[in-house]
Amino acid sequence: MLETKPYWNLKEVKKLIKKLFSMDYSDDQVRRILVEKLGMNYAKPFIQIIKKPKDAEDIFVWEGGEGDK
Repeated sequence: MLETKPYWNLKEVKKLIKKLFSMDYSDDQVRRILVEKLGMNYAKPFIQIIKKPKDAEDIFVWEGGEGDK
């Protein structure tokens, strides 16, 4: 079930547990289940640039006076 989304926040998982199992856990309990039992970790989602040209690093001009990198 958790594979349906690339990332979950604590409130979403808590609601899912409530819906599927009719159990009401505290935030700390849900966090422990995710980390200790399921082996999940904390991660902050970040934006990925999808339309990046293949030679983007060659095109990129470094600024800051450090020369070519």
